[in-house]
Amino acid sequence: MLHLLLAVIYLSFISLGLPDALLGLFDGLSLVERAEGGYDDDIPDVITIFKGPHERCFGDRDEMVAEIGKTIIHPNQIQPVNDGYKVTEKNYKDALSIINWNSKEDSYVSGNRDGERMNEYKTHLNWARKTCFLAEAFGVIPQTV
Repeated sequence: MLHLLLAVIYLSFISLGLPDALLGLFDGLSLVERAEGGYDDDIPDVITIFKGPHERCFGDRDEMVAEIGKTIIHPNQIQPVNDGYKVTEKNYKDALSIINWNSKEDSYVSGNRDGERMNEYKTHLNWARKTCFLAEAFGVIPQTV
């Protein structure tokens, strides 16, 4: 199985004396070289993205981020990348309990349903909102027994 390791570096303030239209650099093996084998699978390819030229080429941040995403993520990598954002069922249940917290009747600190964690309403509310957002967008990994 071919493992594509990729490191992305987003440079904000760097001047390498490169042409202003250069959006980025790739340092790694081409797909042809990779298919031939004989390479060290532990060394990642590196894509360096230059912020300034991207900002000048695209109208707004969303357009720029979308273009960078299309450039560095191959369609075959979309599902594995999305899977990485899924949340565990345990985290999802804790997040729901924090969001649905009855702060008028309950204290602001409580153990979770499994008794394994301490949930604090004020401390964990932002985490809970983010976790629920990720669960809705990418899914929940079912808990295995």
